[in-house]
Amino acid sequence: MKMDYDYSKIDNYDELRKLQLTQLEILKFVDKFCKDNGIKYSIAYGTMLGAVRHGGFIPWDDDMDIFMLRDDYNKFIDLWKNTDKYLLQNHNTDKDFTQSFSKIRKKNTAFVQQADVGKKYHKGIFIDIFPLDRVPNGRISRYMQMFHAMKYNLFMRGYPPKNGGIMTFASNIILKTTKKSNYEKKIAKNLKKICKYNSDSGLKLADMAVFETIKSPYSADFMNKIIYYDYEDTKVMMSAEYIKFLETYFGDYMQLPPESEQTWFHHPVAIDFDKEYE
Repeated sequence: MKMDYDYSKIDNYDELRKLQLTQLEILKFVDKFCKDNGIKYSIAYGTMLGAVRHGGFIPWDDDMDIFMLRDDYNKFIDLWKNTDKYLLQNHNTDKDFTQSFSKIRKKNTAFVQQADVGKKYHKGIFIDIFPLDRVPNGRISRYMQMFHAMKYNLFMRGYPPKNGGIMTFASNIILKTTKKSNYEKKIAKNLKKICKYNSDSGLKLADMAVFETIKSPYSADFMNKIIYYDYEDTKVMMSAEYIKFLETYFGDYMQLPPESEQTWFHHPVAIDFDKEYE
């Protein structure tokens, strides 16, 4: 059941709603592409929460996320061909793009975040695609995988996390003792180590871009059964284990956050629905 909500509380809601519907348009295209090519996905994170709690977008949400198993993710990338409307973006398509997942962007639009300014890649409105990898059972093995994931993200990003503490200290040492010309080799090497457990379908799953999911991984069967769930004016793929996911990731997921948190998350510096920005 869709939760009642006072949309007038949201800053620039008309623009946000137009953004959401553009993202939904992208997801509909991706959904058809996946169905045509036998690829499974599941809406994820706030997109999944929005489906269950609001019947679509969380009113203040400004992005869309989906999961794929690593094999389906690789298949998606291998089969994808850019169209006159949409393009695939990741570190392999744009070395200036330093995220460990992929985006599908709409051409002739712009959604520019502060981190995008000065970068040479396309900055159109997007949805995010996160690959899921298997996580070993052993505590030491899992910490080693987390360490490889940290290095994978670090070499792709090229700068240490800004939260301070031991992670920032260790990251600075790793970067200072590695030649920049070797970063791409390090990225490939650490990705291979991250993926080494993916042949064991009995192991739990995690998103290597979000360390919390490595510590508390999703069930091994999370992507086995996919259902079609109502979302706005369409139906989208979603894990049948959505309740367990939402409880694990959000706790009391039907409870709204404080009003101070009911706001745009990405805080774009520019949005345009008709043209691209450099």
